[in-house]
Amino acid sequence: MSAIMSQSGEEGVNDHVKDGKLSIVKWRKWENSKTKASAKQQRSTEILNQLTKKPQTNKEDGEVQQLKSKIQELEQENKKLKEMVVGAIPVILDKIEELGKRDNSGPTDHSIDSEANCLCGSPRYAASSAGSTVSISSIPQSQGNGRQLDKVEIHPGSGVYIDQLAWTITNKATSYTSFVRNAMLSVFDIETLVKSNLRGGSGKRQKHGERREALDPNKVNAIYELAKVKVREYLLELSSRQLRLNLSPG
Repeated sequence: MSAIMSQSGEEGVNDHVKDGKLSIVKWRKWENSKTKASAKQQRSTEILNQLTKKPQTNKEDGEVQQLKSKIQELEQENKKLKEMVVGAIPVILDKIEELGKRDNSGPTDHSIDSEANCLCGSPRYAASSAGSTVSISSIPQSQGNGRQLDKVEIHPGSGVYIDQLAWTITNKATSYTSFVRNAMLSVFDIETLVKSNLRGGSGKRQKHGERREALDPNKVNAIYELAKVKVREYLLELSSRQLRLNLSPG
């Protein structure tokens, strides 16, 4: 009897072990299947993303490169403008202002009175908004819409013309220096001022002995003569004010 019970007990243990082994095997198979399913799902997601992702065409690559090049060009232009503001334009203004002050004692060919009479009596001149005499010798220039745009000769006989609007802005300057600066910017474009100086060659403020082109001497001379006229007008105005003060009673 005991032998039979012992045998049946061993068989129960063996069955239990067998059931445990089967459970472990099933669990491992389930884990493997779960891992494989997850890997398949991840791979499917990657493939779907690749299919739905818009490829960058050669055209887009070219546009990106063009934008980068444009940004670099703008940065270089901005750098040149800064150099011009710091170096080139102040030097030019100083030179012209120095020449104007040197010759402000009187005109080269005519006296102040004769030139003032000439300016006031000639149809080529008229009074500006500030009361000074300015050249209005103009030539019509056709625009695309058929309108005529007046060009003003900044000094008689110079052949140097600027737009009427630029001329108006120049004459509204509140100081001699700003007047010359406005005249320079009206006659010359920014690019020319950046790469040039008054007489050419390498200036003291240029790095590494960089040589620059000379500004158009005819245009510079026209601005110079215009500046002399403005200085004489200013001196005449001061003299007139002083005379009125001296003649006023009390």
